[in-house]
Amino acid sequence: MARSTRFDVPTKVILDQCRVVIDTLSATANAGWVAELKGQGLDPNDFVRSLRGAHEETMIADTEQERLKDECLRETRENQAVAEEGYGWIQRVQARGRQYLAGEEVDRAEVAGRLRFGKLHAARSRGVIYEMRLILPELAALKAEMKPYGLTDALIAEGKEILKRLGAEHAETAEVEAKRERATEKIRAVELKLTRLLDRLVAADEGAALERPENEVHVRLDLIAAERGRVEGMRRARLAKQPANGTPIEG
Repeated sequence: MARSTRFDVPTKVILDQCRVVIDTLSATANAGWVAELKGQGLDPNDFVRSLRGAHEETMIADTEQERLKDECLRETRENQAVAEEGYGWIQRVQARGRQYLAGEEVDRAEVAGRLRFGKLHAARSRGVIYEMRLILPELAALKAEMKPYGLTDALIAEGKEILKRLGAEHAETAEVEAKRERATEKIRAVELKLTRLLDRLVAADEGAALERPENEVHVRLDLIAAERGRVEGMRRARLAKQPANGTPIEG
């Protein structure tokens, strides 16, 4: 919900404002000035129907985006858990490699290169997959020599199984991310449709106000204005706390 629209407010505020506008236009007490909007080329009945439709469409898109956000977070956590398994497996293999180097007269640089010493510094999915794909084939050649140092068939099989799961989790995470990106594009489109309707209404009411005795406008997007004011107030408060030399305050 934190992403902003062209009104620079969250989707929830746009939806809340839209509901207020629909109630305002539908209220019997406002029938007089609402009818005046026809003179500005805006048919109130057709407009309310369009606004209700855009509101419903935006709500559906927003709900779907939130669902995909939660799904994306869940997939990311699961992917990370398997990546940490793979990272731990690489560390265990490399520990056996160090024992092998300590106990045998071999080309240290060659073994270190084949076992990818010092190449991976974090349990990130893409990096772990890359390193495991390089290390696993090398273990077949080193297995006989390193068997006394703990390189077993079971350890190699464990690595293959982790790599298989990690590849699947990585693919699932990428698929959910792609769905979320498409949902974001969808909500941007429906929000644009909704906000254009609100802009159209405000413009029509302002035009009608010019023909009223007091030039009074009736459509005020108060919720949107209040949210923008709140955000601007926070921005000004942050600026006021900055030192005179302009250096931002940490924290």
